[in-house]
Amino acid sequence: MSIASPVWIEIAESAALLVAGTGLGVLHFGALWRQAQALAAGDAPIRAAGAAALRFLALVAGLAAAAMLGAAALLALAAGVLIGRALVMRRVEGAAR
Repeated sequence: MSIASPVWIEIAESAALLVAGTGLGVLHFGALWRQAQALAAGDAPIRAAGAAALRFLALVAGLAAAAMLGAAALLALAAGVLIGRALVMRRVEGAAR
């Protein structure tokens, strides 16, 4: 078995998508937290709606692109998004105390 076999390529692709999903999750849920803080501080609701739409579209675009690569790629990206969510939640819980 050579180092460039399809199994290693798929593993490397999945690892890269896991990292990309983590970044996407951190950006998505971090922006959600900042948006909630802005709304609580009295920011305009229409601005928040626009930001939410952009945030959601970016997440859907990432997931759709991963889905075109196959089920393993989609699962890796989705798992990364959940890891990113956990990282943001840990940071937010620490800031709330």
